[in-house]
Amino acid sequence: MAAVFDINHKLHGLSAMIGIPSLSIAAMLISVALVRTEPWSIARTSLLWTANLTWVSILLMGIAFAVMMATYAQAGGDMSANAEVVTTLPKGVIALVGWANVS
Repeated sequence: MAAVFDINHKLHGLSAMIGIPSLSIAAMLISVALVRTEPWSIARTSLLWTANLTWVSILLMGIAFAVMMATYAQAGGDMSANAEVVTTLPKGVIALVGWANVS
């Protein structure tokens, strides 16, 4: 959902906040529904594990963002709401996710 809006658009962040958790919720609902049907009951364990892995990916993404923000702040990056857009990261920042949005 967030890809529809430019990073500077107000709805980009809102779309991400709605879309990211919705994917995990949808995966769980679809998996539970499929497991209850006879043809898919054989794959019960695989379906439920992969659906739960979407929650793990959200957790890992949150950790990666926290690491990036912490190292950015330690490197002297401006974290205020009215900060200028930066196109290069300061030395020492561990950017695992999110930086592609700026370029």
